[in-house]
Amino acid sequence: MGDNMASAPSIDSLGGRTCIDVHGKDITPEAAEGWWAFVKRIKQIMTDKENGEPAAIARQSRSKTRASFAKIVAASVTKEARMPIDMPKEDTKLFMRPRGGLNVARTEVSINVSAVMAAARVTKEEAKAYTICTNAQQNIIVVSTPDERRATLCPMVKALNKGYRTDEISAYRTAPDGTVKGVIRGIAVDYTPAEIAENIVNPRNPLAVEAHRMGNTTTVIVLFAGQKVPNYVKYGSILVRCGLYRKHFDVCRQCGKVGHRRDVCPNHKTRVCFGCAIVNSSEDHKRECKFKCKLCEGQHLTGERECKNKYKTPYVVKKRQWERKMEAMKQQPDPESFSPL
Repeated sequence: MGDNMASAPSIDSLGGRTCIDVHGKDITPEAAEGWWAFVKRIKQIMTDKENGEPAAIARQSRSKTRASFAKIVAASVTKEARMPIDMPKEDTKLFMRPRGGLNVARTEVSINVSAVMAAARVTKEEAKAYTICTNAQQNIIVVSTPDERRATLCPMVKALNKGYRTDEISAYRTAPDGTVKGVIRGIAVDYTPAEIAENIVNPRNPLAVEAHRMGNTTTVIVLFAGQKVPNYVKYGSILVRCGLYRKHFDVCRQCGKVGHRRDVCPNHKTRVCFGCAIVNSSEDHKRECKFKCKLCEGQHLTGERECKNKYKTPYVVKKRQWERKMEAMKQQPDPESFSPL
């Protein structure tokens, strides 16, 4: 009872104000230092909030914003580059890349079609079996034909004559539907295209249908039938590791846009800084240029090696992700299957 009375607060009056004196235990200044560190930390956090977000929160916010930005860019570029679903899947597809600044989006479709048919020496009757469209995002002309003979001749087309102008062009066949690309590395540059095909496309690699080198590098792209890339490929008598081919996003170093390459840029008269996208910059701009990637908003050149959003997600990967998602949804219990309470 005495202890309770001793610890009870006492009420006094000081200067007309009511004061409550609470009895407690005295502590040393050293013990109070620990609490003062927390007080300073709280004050620092409150100050940061007034001036802006705290550094840790800002970093988390930036990472989430960049991830969201990367997804939006990838989805937008992929959607614009996609071919129409009306293209016959069994036909052979060819891409024609115009050079010299031709903008296929601003040229009448009928003019492009007439120029392609004339260059490929296709009659009006034969042209009825063709399907031709343009892709403004990549600035290319897509030709779909069931005629294998004509498909072989189209890549030989080097120019399109529109009467009022002649445009240089490069044409090549695309991978057919129902195939997937793999990549192997370390193939010496001494091997010719014929030797590469002979060493890969043979009964020892039953799924391989085509192989060609990437430029002047030691990397070779192998086309396989089906939707699966084998872990290894036999190159002659050598067993070589094989991985899934990932295509990077095309970035133009002329106009700075994402989706097409410099050699087919329709804005050949526009000069944009590849680092920060400033138009017609001065010679002294390089010293002040602050890099900003258009794929991930990182502080580096667009599509550089350190860019985490440099590569496209292969179709086979997207398909597997979608299949797993559908399988997971099927395994979830149906709410209607539960009996009412």
